[in-house]
Amino acid sequence: MLDGPWKENNSNKDGFKYNIEITDFSYSSVFQMLSFLYTDQIQLSNNDSIWDLYGIANKYLITELEEQVKGKIFRGINQTTCAENLFKHAWKWSILKDEFMKYVVQNFHTIRNTNEFKMIIKNKNDYPMFHQLNTEILLAYVPEEPEIKRETSLL
Repeated sequence: MLDGPWKENNSNKDGFKYNIEITDFSYSSVFQMLSFLYTDQIQLSNNDSIWDLYGIANKYLITELEEQVKGKIFRGINQTTCAENLFKHAWKWSILKDEFMKYVVQNFHTIRNTNEFKMIIKNKNDYPMFHQLNTEILLAYVPEEPEIKRETSLL
């Protein structure tokens, strides 16, 4: 029954050892992902690594983990942190970007006066999507007026 190249096969003296290197995520995020796969439990306490954890769950299609992390991210949206999170992280994933954009536009009058938003403007070179996101915010905040059809009268 176990006659393939499995460890349980007694004739497999060489054994297979695999090293899988995941270099685009932090050790902590990889460890949390693997822990989740084995236990179905996750500890979401560190806000700095939550974006990395969302990224790894999204990349490796671990839907349940992605949903839990996304819920934690959405519960943490507030007027102080939403702009920073949008410009720094959320723009990378459309589902997160859309929610953050909606929140920023709805609360723009308050958010634009926060120190956090002013720091984003001051350090715009630190945010690769600065101009595109600001353009989207502006277009959503000040919607285009519909063109009025003008009837020409014939004399």
